[in-house]
Amino acid sequence: MKTNLDIVTDPIVIKEITRQRLNVDDVTFIQDYGPRIKGVSSPYMKRYQHSSGRQFAVFSGLPMVNHVGKRVNPLWLNTGSQSYKSGDNQFIASVVVEKIEIETINEQPDGKQPGDKVTWNPELWIGNKLIPVSKSRILALDPVNSYYIRNTIEWDYGGICKRRIRIIEGRIREWWIFEVNPKQDIHIKHNLIGSGVKLGTAYDALEHYIPTTVIGDEEIVYTTDLANVEFPIHIGASATYYPDASPETSSVDGDCWAEDLNGDSWANIRGHPGDGAGDTSVAISNMFKDYDADEWTSLLRGIMVFDTSGLADDATVTGATLSIYGRYKQEDWDINAALNVYSSAPATPTAVVAGDYDSLGTTAYCDTPILMDNWDITDYNNNFVFNATGIAAVSKTVATPLGIRFTFDAENSEPAHSGTIYKRNEMQSWSADGGASYKPKLIVTYTTPGNPWWYYQLIRRQ
Repeated sequence: MKTNLDIVTDPIVIKEITRQRLNVDDVTFIQDYGPRIKGVSSPYMKRYQHSSGRQFAVFSGLPMVNHVGKRVNPLWLNTGSQSYKSGDNQFIASVVVEKIEIETINEQPDGKQPGDKVTWNPELWIGNKLIPVSKSRILALDPVNSYYIRNTIEWDYGGICKRRIRIIEGRIREWWIFEVNPKQDIHIKHNLIGSGVKLGTAYDALEHYIPTTVIGDEEIVYTTDLANVEFPIHIGASATYYPDASPETSSVDGDCWAEDLNGDSWANIRGHPGDGAGDTSVAISNMFKDYDADEWTSLLRGIMVFDTSGLADDATVTGATLSIYGRYKQEDWDINAALNVYSSAPATPTAVVAGDYDSLGTTAYCDTPILMDNWDITDYNNNFVFNATGIAAVSKTVATPLGIRFTFDAENSEPAHSGTIYKRNEMQSWSADGGASYKPKLIVTYTTPGNPWWYYQLIRRQ
């Protein structure tokens, strides 16, 4: 008889079980996230078993346990006056007044070793004026995702902006949030000691990236680049930590793009080696912008890398479904835009870089793309069911890289122009940075050379 621990509760899994015309009552939850044990558990994988022997593995981009199998608890603990310490995570973080310190707890893909530390104690300058800061406070709920509690620390800088330090599973993000244009150059001097912090990210209210200059450990956003953006804007540093040292078993997602604000031909925009990329926003954008009747300004493509290496070597993969929570869409003119899943070959599975733009393949992994009209921004209702090509691409030994692009982009079929400058079509999804309840999920269906039913009950209770 099933216990409460065995019952399937993940709505994404239930939806996939139902799609395969199986009875949910015949499926048992057999293995939660755990330390990496090949074919049994992984920080990125949980597993289910149907009474027929069919199994389901669910992968996401966030490591839910650390290197010793301890469940991640992404929140801040108050340790004194303006002093905080992170809960269990892939790192140890502390904040004292405005200064933050992150300590590595296990070997990382970039070479960081246990005990290595990085600190920064930033200053905000607007023009040539240093902006004073208020005392810090922990927010009761995450402003991005109310699933998380007490995971965000906030400071106020004279009413000009707010600084927030947000932690989720394996990730720490610092965001300086400007509700209105300060009308002067923004300088954030981090006073950085150590390595492992990524600088140079800024985006607007629609998660569109803003040019950011990095000089040493200083981020600069020039007022000339703020003239046509939608506020509020976010500027910030970020750090990501992994439960494994091998980069081949890590995960990342983001978008990359080609852009020419003066307009360019379809051939040049599509065939460009790449101008920019981002992998720390809560959104992934697939977007193209019209310039006039003959040219385009930009084209964006998405990349998602899932660590599927936890699958058993003797597993036979029989199906896969990529489930995406839509975040936003905009259709300035109707050309039947649609997204599909393709291969990708990012330079590293721990980052999305500009050069990844031309790494996406052109053979569709799904027979049914998702049209703009059907792109759902209210739930996990954007489900890409893989065909034989997509199923064969799921790796059992390393991470599985996927690309998301418009079908007309993959097919090299230039869409009709709107005839009006700077109109755009966009289909945007939540990224793993959105966190629990929003992160993309890859559900893999497979079989293994049989084990008796009690074997799965045994490992479930370990």
